Amino acid sequence: MSSYVVLVILLLVSVCGARQNLTIGGLFERDGKFMQHAFTYGTEWVNERELLPQFLLVPQLTPVDPHDSYKISAQVCDMMAGSVAGVFGPHSEDTSDHVQSICDAMEIPHVETRWDTRQRRGSCLVNLFPHPSTIAKVFVDLVRVFEWESFTLVYQGNDGLIRLNGLLTYYDHKGFPVTVRQLDEGGNYRPVLRRIKNTEEKNIVLDCSADILYDVLLHAQQVGLMGSDYSYIITSFDFQTVNLEPFMYAGTNITGIRFFDPDSTEVQEVIKFWEDRQHDHGYDVSAETLLSEVPGLTGLIKFDNEGFRTDFKLDIIELTAEGILKTGTWNTTEGVNFTQTVEEKDEASSKMDLKNVTFVVMISLVDPHAMLKETTVKLD
Repeated sequence: MSSYVVLVILLLVSVCGARQNLTIGGLFERDGKFMQHAFTYGTEWVNERELLPQFLLVPQLTPVDPHDSYKISAQVCDMMAGSVAGVFGPHSEDTSDHVQSICDAMEIPHVETRWDTRQRRGSCLVNLFPHPSTIAKVFVDLVRVFEWESFTLVYQGNDGLIRLNGLLTYYDHKGFPVTVRQLDEGGNYRPVLRRIKNTEEKNIVLDCSADILYDVLLHAQQVGLMGSDYSYIITSFDFQTVNLEPFMYAGTNITGIRFFDPDSTEVQEVIKFWEDRQHDHGYDVSAETLLSEVPGLTGLIKFDNEGFRTDFKLDIIELTAEGILKTGTWNTTEGVNFTQTVEEKDEASSKMDLKNVTFVVMISLVDPHAMLKETTVKLD
């Protein structure tokens, strides 16, 4: 997330003039310590590398109550009085609506760093996440390439249905059977997964937060919903951050997506920077932001005229016995492009299916094919 913050800070201030202090406001829930660090480190990254020699960025962090819209509105107005160049956050959907309204009225850029499933539009809104309809197309393309003629969509919350509505609509037109099931609350996901097991469905699209992904997969394994016959598409961008070691050896086809390669030079540079840290431009700026393009850790950072990410690329990754493996890419113009051919993938899968398998050989003593012979020589 720190990479997102750095890049948008660059966009917000790239059109300004002589060197001066430039205040960037950040609204963070009280439990958002990670985001606060990312925001602060992002400004330090820009300042130390003199990426904007005419500016010294000054972060203004403001803790907010995600349930108090009136108070957060007053806090944003106080920010405006201090001549902030742009406002990041908050993460809460309800309070974010109020912040956007104020930013639109004052013609100050408002930057979102979360899913915006309600698809709000505002002249000063910039969203770092792709539009939900675009993300749905990613999974439509994957399902089409995998040639699934049926699948079960397992989702955690209503946002998942909104985010994947394009996938459901596509299959509704095709006439293929699609089952939709919601995960139970309370942490026990076995009942709903057992019901899926009983339907003999083999293809599953799983939409849930990274916080519960491990438990969901573990419960799926416990009820017998894994193995070489089963295929999963995981929708979370944080798929690769979860401990997947227990699921690497069953031969299950588990596919996910990610925005960037954690082993890339750019990402490693940001990680090192983090580790070291651990031991009146208004509408013109917002309009210029939408027209700007910069390279970043997640590829080209480009926005459409409504403030959503466009022309981006994703990695397609799969869980193998050796760990996470990049198997292809997806982009908005060409769709899915696998780096492995179907034949190579099938060959790798067949080899993996025989790994860690114990064979029990049974012999029946039937003359003359198998006979018992007594001997004093010890067999090795």
